[in-house]
Amino acid sequence: MGSSQSAQAAGNVATSINGFGDSMFGQLQAAAKPEADIFLSPFGIARALGMLLNAVEPGGESYRQLQQVVFGSAAAAAADGGALDALNSQLLQLSMALTQESSATLSVSDANSVWVAQRYQLQAAYADALKASFGAAAAPITSAAAINAWVEGATGGKIRELVDESAVRQATIILINAIYFKGDWLHPFKKAATVPRDFFPLLHSSTTVQAATMSQTYKPVSKIRTALLPAVTNGGTKLTCPAVCLPYKAANSPNSGSPAVRARGRQEREQPGEFYGVVAMPGGELSTTAADDGSRRLVLHGGATVSYREALTACRTALLSNLLPPEVGADGGAAESPWQLQERKDIKLYLPRFEVDFCASLNDSLSALGVKKPFAGGDITRIAADGSGNALRDLFVSDVLHKVYAKVDETGTEAAAATAVMMCRCAMPMPREEMELRFDRPFIFAVVHGPSGLALFCGEVHNPET
Repeated sequence: MGSSQSAQAAGNVATSINGFGDSMFGQLQAAAKPEADIFLSPFGIARALGMLLNAVEPGGESYRQLQQVVFGSAAAAAADGGALDALNSQLLQLSMALTQESSATLSVSDANSVWVAQRYQLQAAYADALKASFGAAAAPITSAAAINAWVEGATGGKIRELVDESAVRQATIILINAIYFKGDWLHPFKKAATVPRDFFPLLHSSTTVQAATMSQTYKPVSKIRTALLPAVTNGGTKLTCPAVCLPYKAANSPNSGSPAVRARGRQEREQPGEFYGVVAMPGGELSTTAADDGSRRLVLHGGATVSYREALTACRTALLSNLLPPEVGADGGAAESPWQLQERKDIKLYLPRFEVDFCASLNDSLSALGVKKPFAGGDITRIAADGSGNALRDLFVSDVLHKVYAKVDETGTEAAAATAVMMCRCAMPMPREEMELRFDRPFIFAVVHGPSGLALFCGEVHNPET
């Protein structure tokens, strides 16, 4: 496959994963408290479920559900395994694109592991696929401490406890993905400019808080992209969402590497890397009255009103649908993009610092989206065997756990995610002209890989640092 075809394939699977992430987000949001911070790594979840996809019967019900819900057109159901090989290749290409460079200013890792109860073993074909497409090998299940130590090492120490001892004792197979990202802003904020500013929580009844808010003015030479993302609520109300794309430094930044590399780099202008922090919120003015759902009422341009909760959901969907680079469309051709370089305006940005820890079981959300069969079992037959080499045919998924850490401050962003697919045996139930972007209310934040348009992390921030 040529480089342009590889890029297109990676973009296709990234688009599918972004859509899956938006759907998962909606399910988790519906079950969460109104002002809870929710953060996901759609790619991390997809990598873990990709390992599960290799364990089920091609063309079976579990395969069909995972294919349709998680990977979309990137994994058309096929009994001959050709489509699965193609998807494995696309996921591997995307992982390699994300993790190709590492330095003091940018570090991205994607690690996978599979843990097997000591009386069982992996089937040879599954072990080969796991090694080739996921870079993982099997390890025996000994204790939760051993598994959590692996997760901690793979997430930069940010996720220290993913599984507990009682769940591990019952598990036959555990599939784990761990994602880690650390990036420095190309244009860091000055800490002295961070001061308390008003932040308006989601609920109208909640008191305005003083959030530690960073601020910076970007000149046109900074080449910052902004957008007014078109969005539509479930009720059909149209709105626009102001958004900004903040570049992280490239891995080969002039401030990284050996003294000789730094010396050469100082002679050149720093260039943005392939990752961006993207921030968006619904546009409009906050009303003094509450919406019917108890959230703040948003007055849109033109006078229409909508609940901020509905508007924020529409904003998230719009953002995750508009992350492809401006030059590339979903089909690999030219694309119309809402993202524009601000070459004549200064951009005055106000962004709260925040630090988020999020943890959830994804069972109910996956089931609601249509991934039900893996929790009942019956066709997860291609992963493990007993001591005599007989395939285990009674495995089912008992839990899918997801933990995320994210921190944004003046220096940059650090984020980590870990996803565990737990499997058991036996069935169970289921000054010049200026543009101002003031993020003074709940907003969307995403870490985005520019070339593929993949949202490595995406979340809603309701509780910034105060």
